[in-house]
Amino acid sequence: MKLKKNITLVLIAVTALFLNSCSLEGEEFLSKIFDIEISVTSTGNNRLSRLETAVVGPEVNLTTQTTSDSNFPFYKAYIQQKISEFTNIDLTVTDNSAGPIGSVFEPYDISFVIRIDGEETIKKTATIKKAGEVAYLSYSMQGFFR
Repeated sequence: MKLKKNITLVLIAVTALFLNSCSLEGEEFLSKIFDIEISVTSTGNNRLSRLETAVVGPEVNLTTQTTSDSNFPFYKAYIQQKISEFTNIDLTVTDNSAGPIGSVFEPYDISFVIRIDGEETIKKTATIKKAGEVAYLSYSMQGFFR
């Protein structure tokens, strides 16, 4: 009976060591160091807007938020960041401009660009057609781990 108990304890210990080594290997495999650059431009400069950026994942939480009529052009670089496969980059612009009653809203474009390690990874342009509209870009880092 005592021998059976000792064998069970040894098996539990070996299993725990194995699982621990697997999780460390997996963690290294799923994380890499990247330079991330974000730029946002607008053809409607001097429009009041809210700009939000987020690089969020298991090992990183980098955010910016600003409300201003001088948000554009916007540029932010996050150098040498440890990024996991489950990290998302989200960029959002909310138009907060309001003209006088009866004025005509002039549409304008918002352009988002994300560069990873100096390479343009994704680019998107959206048109803000009326006051209060939102333009966004969401990007998953999973493609860099395949």
